[in-house]
Amino acid sequence: TQIEESQTYYPELLFEYINGAAEIYLSYDFEELIVSQYKEQETESNVSLEIYDMGANNNAFGIYSAERYPESIFLNIGLQGYIEEGALNFLAGNYYIKLLCFDCKENSDKILKKFAKEILIRIGDKGRFPLPLTAFPSEGRIKNTEKYIKHNFMGYAFLHDGYSVGYKNNNMEFECFLIEGNNPDDARLMLKKFLQEKK
Repeated sequence: TQIEESQTYYPELLFEYINGAAEIYLSYDFEELIVSQYKEQETESNVSLEIYDMGANNNAFGIYSAERYPESIFLNIGLQGYIEEGALNFLAGNYYIKLLCFDCKENSDKILKKFAKEILIRIGDKGRFPLPLTAFPSEGRIKNTEKYIKHNFMGYAFLHDGYSVGYKNNNMEFECFLIEGNNPDDARLMLKKFLQEKK
């Protein structure tokens, strides 16, 4: 049962809800957050639901990829999800959804998964992973290390829309990256500036 009216936060108000983390969400062109609280009638279990509308699949994947870890416990929920003690986060379409369970005890995982499935029914299309990720080789690829960084890729203000994937070859670990330009001229300009920085 929903126990209070949902709260809505737009970009200019996001700091009021997640002060320390708002900046990274805004860097992925965050559009809207809806927060709702629920309580199970027969118990003291409470669930907090946060739905972040990131405006596009790539943006949603970007913030999701920034918060997951390769060693997380992943679930086949939405496009992808992961669960940890008292929390379940998942990706679906333009949305990044976060669920927190309080006073749920041993029923935490069951309650969170049930909520996630109900939300997915309403979202419908679970979306897809960004197309540029298919260009990365599969050999040596470390699972769930894929990331998308929309702005200031590798710390350079002129690099945007960067994708990176972790790899392991024998005892050596490294990252490969791909940067998507808006058009051929934009890609050439980014490459030119990057090579100048590396001189």
